[in-house]
Amino acid sequence: MVGRVRGNEPSWTERAGLKIVRGVVDVARYKRLVPSGKSGEKTPDWRVWLAEGRKADVEVTRCTDEGIRAFKAALEPKGRSGRWTDSRLSYEWTISITDHGPKKEDRFLRDLRKAICDVLISVEGQGGPPAQMEAAARDGIATSLQIACLCGDSRYIFVLKPPRHIGEGGGVVRTFGVAPQSSFVVPDVLVPLIQGCIEDKAPQLANAPCLKWLAVMLDGIAASVFNEFFGPDSRSPRPRLEGLSLDGIDEVWAFTAGPENYAVLRISEGGARQQHHVVSLAEPAISG
Repeated sequence: MVGRVRGNEPSWTERAGLKIVRGVVDVARYKRLVPSGKSGEKTPDWRVWLAEGRKADVEVTRCTDEGIRAFKAALEPKGRSGRWTDSRLSYEWTISITDHGPKKEDRFLRDLRKAICDVLISVEGQGGPPAQMEAAARDGIATSLQIACLCGDSRYIFVLKPPRHIGEGGGVVRTFGVAPQSSFVVPDVLVPLIQGCIEDKAPQLANAPCLKWLAVMLDGIAASVFNEFFGPDSRSPRPRLEGLSLDGIDEVWAFTAGPENYAVLRISEGGARQQHHVVSLAEPAISG
């Protein structure tokens, strides 16, 4: 039996949250939960009946961090994407840049980019397996006096993973801006954002009579980081998100929407169980 959407038309984000749930578990039917209008009432977005016999109330939210948006604008002035090309490079490098006081100035990209690329070019010249090159690049960036001068006390540069060989002259440096309050390990970039959504939405699910599920759609830089490590093209083993407190919620579904697929991380058992899924944008369709 397929449910239908009636009244209180759901947003695109709410529909996406239902779609990723239906793409992972067998949903026999569902319905849109409409607030009765009582003062102080907290109503989740959906109720789903699973084919196995259980039912769950699903709240859907979008994770938008204005601080990250501001930093992204500083990192990528004039709409430039976070991909630096340099004909002297032969590998694809992935780095994060944290800035506690970002400013929209050309020097940020021009001088700091050149200094970082100089280190990476030197590392490529030394050769070695990717893991060894990753370690050498981290050490080179950390000990570069030029980078230290450009960064001061407010910026931190971190190589996120081993480089991937592209070919002579085709190298690129992929960059991610990291929120200042985050740690510098990639999973920890996502943890405080998801935790904030959990704390914000837990009251919405507090009185649910069945399983409590929260679907969190990541946006902006957080979505880019998530896709890098959990998206359809990500590689195993994938990292774990450590330190999350589900705050009485049975499952948290973190997800992003790509051109053809949703990337989903289903977190349950208080955070101990983390399952990765890829759900087609085309299926299952939401009726109504």
